Amino acid sequence: TGGWVSGIDMDTGEKVCVWEMSTAAEVGLGVAGVALLWLTFLAFTIRFFVTSFVTACWWFDTEGGDALPTAADGSGVLRPASTGAPVRRGLGLAFGKSFGTLSLAASVLTACEIVNNMARNAERRSNNICVCLVMCCLQCIMRYIQWLTKFCVAWHAVTAQPFCTSARGVFDMLGRHGLAVLVVDRFTSLVMHMGSLFLALVVAGGTTLVVKAYTDGQSGLPQEQADLMLAVFGITAWVLSSVVLNFFGALVLNIVDAAYICFALDLDTQAAHRHEMRQVLILVAKPTTVVQQPGGGAAVAVPVGAAGAPVPTAVPVGSYA
Repeated sequence: TGGWVSGIDMDTGEKVCVWEMSTAAEVGLGVAGVALLWLTFLAFTIRFFVTSFVTACWWFDTEGGDALPTAADGSGVLRPASTGAPVRRGLGLAFGKSFGTLSLAASVLTACEIVNNMARNAERRSNNICVCLVMCCLQCIMRYIQWLTKFCVAWHAVTAQPFCTSARGVFDMLGRHGLAVLVVDRFTSLVMHMGSLFLALVVAGGTTLVVKAYTDGQSGLPQEQADLMLAVFGITAWVLSSVVLNFFGALVLNIVDAAYICFALDLDTQAAHRHEMRQVLILVAKPTTVVQQPGGGAAVAVPVGAAGAPVPTAVPVGSYA
């Protein structure tokens, strides 16, 4: 909705043609960009919600039946405990009762991303050290809010509590297990990204070797064309494998984050479920609470005065409380 108009080049002083849009068109492009960004975050939020819901079904499904506990949100609506088709049930909740919460979470992530980009651009354009420090602190705050919002979605998937209630629950959980949550999340992310990079390089190298064996044997192409074909096949294989591996790596990271939410709820309520991941998370998150019993078994000791622990308790690792 624009048009070509004549203008003056500020550097050379010559007449030039420039494309000029109306104010309404610029506003419309801005709104469309924000809407696309919000839809992108909404898609990732829905994926994380469904993954967290399925992980919670697996975590609390102790007997292979419908053992996922129900929870009431602010309006008193009970979330069904059916685990027979958790993916379908999770999708139904994502586009049903939980859609408002997920939309709000996507809006928070979108606002944080916009502010983060504005701070990054201001930091690049400014030569003032104070402005750079302020913008750096602002980016850290936005990253923390995005990280907190991600765990709010997982908390909502497990407990069915509204967004603000989930935010308070996650904030309280971070007060008790904040460093452990950061270690689990960042370490898993590092392993997934490095593993994806290594496997993508392996796939690209294998593809290049296969194509090279073909070109050396019977293609009859000139050397320059053969090298160009090797580069095209290698780069294409690397890009495709990186996309696929990063998707599955992000999925595994979502599962680990959701499992930690379930694990933190277990610790706060002194419950225990027979999952290998729980024993791994205990060693990472609460290594000082694992004690050895006289019979050789491991137990989780809950100190007096801790949240949800009015009396001294030792819960055997990997068994029911």
